[in-house]
Amino acid sequence: MDKKQKNNMEYLEKRHEELKSKTYALEDLAFGTIQWRWNVCGNPKCKCKKGEKHGPQPYLAFSSKKEKKMMSIYLPKDEVSEIEKRLENFQNLRDELEELLVLELRERQKKGK
Repeated sequence: MDKKQKNNMEYLEKRHEELKSKTYALEDLAFGTIQWRWNVCGNPKCKCKKGEKHGPQPYLAFSSKKEKKMMSIYLPKDEVSEIEKRLENFQNLRDELEELLVLELRERQKKGK
């Protein structure tokens, strides 16, 4: 986007409406990171107790403000690509919310002049 477009009120209004009209379903979003870990199971006779850990296994890790700690959830390997897409959707939502706010501030500034 060039400077002319950024300052074009018509473009700003159109983009503002476009961003406002976008919706995301909560089930299509996730936040955090996917981590791959080597694990030890609870079986005392397992090879992992001798140092040959299981894995790597995927986990969705995130920081919970409510729980005030880092949390993680095991992900079956066949769900990793779905969660990666949900993480990407969440980042896109954040980016678009930020853009929406910037556009609203620009509109207010232009109207105030």
